[in-house]
Amino acid sequence: MRAMRGESGATKQTDVAVIGGTPAGVAAAIAASREGLKVVLVEPSRHLGGLMTSGLGATDIRPNESVGGIFRRFVGLVREHYASTYGEDSEQVRVCNGGYRFEPSVAERLLDELVGEQEQLEVWLGWRLAWEGGPSMPEGGRWLVHAEPGANVTRIDETPERRVTAVTLAAVDEQGQATGEHTRLEARVFVDATYEGDLALGAGAAYRIGREGREELGESHAGVVYQDFHDRMTYPGSTGRADRRIQAYNYRLCLTDDPANRRAVERPADYDRGVYAPLVDDVRSGRMPGFWGPRGGTAVLNFVPMPNRKSDANNHHYCFTSSDWAEANFDYPEAGPERRLEIAAAHRAYTEGLVWFCQNDEELPADFRAAARAWGLAADEFQDNGGFPRQMYVREGCRILGGYLFSAGDALLASSGGRSPVHWDSVASGGYQIDSHATQQREDLGLGNSGDGDVPDGRQVALEGFIGLHEETVPYQIPYRVMVPEGIDGLLVPVAVSASHLGYGTIRMEPVWMALGEAAGTAAALALTRGARVRDVPRGALQRELLAAGQVITYLEDVAPAEFVGYDEHAAGLSEVAQFWGARGFFSRYAARPDEALTRGEAQRWAWLARRAVDPWRPVEVDSGLFDDQSPCSWSVFTDILRAWMAEPSPLRRSMGGLPEVPTPQKPEATLSRGEACRLIDRLYGELV
Repeated sequence: MRAMRGESGATKQTDVAVIGGTPAGVAAAIAASREGLKVVLVEPSRHLGGLMTSGLGATDIRPNESVGGIFRRFVGLVREHYASTYGEDSEQVRVCNGGYRFEPSVAERLLDELVGEQEQLEVWLGWRLAWEGGPSMPEGGRWLVHAEPGANVTRIDETPERRVTAVTLAAVDEQGQATGEHTRLEARVFVDATYEGDLALGAGAAYRIGREGREELGESHAGVVYQDFHDRMTYPGSTGRADRRIQAYNYRLCLTDDPANRRAVERPADYDRGVYAPLVDDVRSGRMPGFWGPRGGTAVLNFVPMPNRKSDANNHHYCFTSSDWAEANFDYPEAGPERRLEIAAAHRAYTEGLVWFCQNDEELPADFRAAARAWGLAADEFQDNGGFPRQMYVREGCRILGGYLFSAGDALLASSGGRSPVHWDSVASGGYQIDSHATQQREDLGLGNSGDGDVPDGRQVALEGFIGLHEETVPYQIPYRVMVPEGIDGLLVPVAVSASHLGYGTIRMEPVWMALGEAAGTAAALALTRGARVRDVPRGALQRELLAAGQVITYLEDVAPAEFVGYDEHAAGLSEVAQFWGARGFFSRYAARPDEALTRGEAQRWAWLARRAVDPWRPVEVDSGLFDDQSPCSWSVFTDILRAWMAEPSPLRRSMGGLPEVPTPQKPEATLSRGEACRLIDRLYGELV
């Protein structure tokens, strides 16, 4: 890695340009650079890592085995840091939770180390996309992204494809203000890793803002909704109506109760007590008994312990006046840089005011104030910013329209009931609950008993838009197509992906974004190596490169991915093979059961799926009754089934070399296992997918 300031007025050429030093951007840059490409990673601040180095130390992931690759390596480095620094039996190692919880400064140092391993990677700090025109996009402003006609490709709607070729960058000071310096960056492939999707917007990508209606995609919790986080019930007022509201932003405070490292939160200059005054009644009534509490409790802030007596202090789900500031961000996604700085500054003042109110307002009980005053900003974090996090938590901005729209249905059980829908071009996996923070401020004040009999008004029990589908969400696959914007070439978007509001509500976790960033960087390298457009990257080859790097593309509960406990207990390569063919529908549930006997019905179904994968150009009729045979399958029967399904390849497949001969088994009458069958199919046909 070479950290550079960039040269004002010059033009720089590189293979891959990654805009945004978020965790996804870091992963994309590393993935492209390790393939031997020249990469420039551009970040407006002086710090890489986005929210992971700005207070979000409590990793939102479920299950842990759903995300591997670069993120998993980072997790291992976190645990190694605490173990080597404080000892294996230390409190720090216990609290770091296997490396999934970390201090911001530790995360930044480790991400810098990962980036520093790449000699072909340049990091440009203090640069952002340049902006011209009005204060927002609706008022005529735009990000300076340069595009040329694509490879003579016309979309179905007759709109010609555009190819991103360059961006104009503006230098900014440590407060984010433009200095007046500009430079031009040209690249063969761009990756937009900004939280907002600014590069894609500047290129003219189609996008969505806000929430779909309940009926558009069949999402039961879409649109206007009131859900009580205690009982997860949905209440009257939930119309399911679509709108342009986005979920609230906040700052993830790094607080400590260590007097030797505690820095007081100052009263902001524009403090308005009235904003926080409703908390007095909340506290006095017993509805909000404490300043802080753990997940599942009830308090003003939600604390998750971090090593060294620190906490990741987030908005609390059950508090109507917490660190989320709903409605104050509605113009942020399409705003220009100056307006965004104003919004971020206002959120900081709101957050400081909230903490100061809880610590000092005399109408609050004395014991409540005393408990709040025990906490302050960690003085050894964000030392260049007064101990306050440098970056606001932009949970959601614009979402591109890509080759696939990921919706809530992609993260729920499919109609078959065994698992979530399968995606043949899966490049990452996730599993954290679909959730959304509030889109409106509290509405309960002055309502009285406005419900209908025994059923309360939704405004009395919930903040509108605040939902969590903890029980319903299951591990899922994410297709490559969500990163490929419609009608634009030379650009991949691993953060502001193509998704509905609810679909985005589970993808928007940093581990998943890192996985998508790694996929984007790997795909960029593969496209340049093969001379292909990024939308035409062969998915099978991309998946194999990702799997070789430890990425997870299919979660399986009984076959551990690389770098996880249990990986070495299976036959060499089984995890990668199972995930690869799992993306093509081999496993109707989350268990691969590799040691169990293959049934004849399964043999027929797997052979049919393999034929579809390697030769989709000749339709083959199938009698689904073939899949019902539960008798064990021998090697000879299985090879006969393969020969039957692979007979008569299409003319196109024949022109590509046809299909390999199925070998004669050494033990024809022996029953084969599911794992053996999967590996044989992969050995014969995997490279043809």
